[in-house]
Amino acid sequence: MGLFDFFKKKQENTPLQLHYDPTQITVIDIRKGFLFDYDFRTWEVTDEYEYDWGNNRFSYEFKVVCGEDSRYLRIEQGQKTLCYLTEKLRFAKLGEYVEQQILQNEKPPREITYNGVKYYREKETAGYFRNTEDAPEDSAELLSWEYIDDSEKKVLIIDQWDVEEFEALVGDIIPETAISNILPAS
Repeated sequence: MGLFDFFKKKQENTPLQLHYDPTQITVIDIRKGFLFDYDFRTWEVTDEYEYDWGNNRFSYEFKVVCGEDSRYLRIEQGQKTLCYLTEKLRFAKLGEYVEQQILQNEKPPREITYNGVKYYREKETAGYFRNTEDAPEDSAELLSWEYIDDSEKKVLIIDQWDVEEFEALVGDIIPETAISNILPAS
């Protein structure tokens, strides 16, 4: 065995470096392939997305499935960790008025009522979105508006991808402690 074969063998036996402490896995460690429990159900992470909001601020969104149900878990880390569990909503269900406001004023109305819940626009953010399996240069630009209800437990998100291409998500703001039994991909 030559000297280079020795180093090659040593590298092959080096343990894989994890991005988390396996004895203390938290929501910020979740990645594609992970499993977790929420609301007495086990969810599997099938896709992973990254939002780059600039100034070294990132958030992550995961498509999660449980049986026939499909949702999106968005995790934002700042002074505290925010978790949104949402589902896609046909943008047209928000009403023609919302789209008209965006096209005329370059932002949606301050308040939106959907399904009897009144949501208030909290923030507007421009950034880049990408599937983490894609190369960073495959990012897409977006504008995102976040709405919160009076209880601060419900969220409505509107994303604008192009001049007339919109997506809406509606769901709940959940405490990170509501997500438990997080298991990494095997």
